[in-house]
Amino acid sequence: MADEGGENSNPGKSGGPKKPRSVADLRAARESRANEALKMKDEQLRILTEQNNQLLGSLDQAEEEANSIQMEKLAVEEENRTLRDTNFEVQSKARAADAQLKKVQSEVSDKDKQLKIMTDQNSELLRLLET
Repeated sequence: MADEGGENSNPGKSGGPKKPRSVADLRAARESRANEALKMKDEQLRILTEQNNQLLGSLDQAEEEANSIQMEKLAVEEENRTLRDTNFEVQSKARAADAQLKKVQSEVSDKDKQLKIMTDQNSELLRLLET
């Protein structure tokens, strides 16, 4: 009788002895479990596909932002080069103007000295003529 109890009982489940299952019942149960496993895998695949699509969308957006920032950076660098060139030109003109100013100031100083000498000479000549 020990063999009957082993065949008819289902260890780990309560409810007493059960009828032996037929091959068709076992096949149906196996197919049902296989279908459930496939449904779970399909759901997992759907969830992963959705997550992948979201990540790809985020990646595309990040790439667009990076490209936009890169274009902005190039524009700023070009503006910087233009400003540097303009600054160099202005500094060159300022140095030339400064040199011209010093030259004119030197000439004015020389003319002032000559004028003072001529004024002194004229004063001396007038003094001599009056005597």
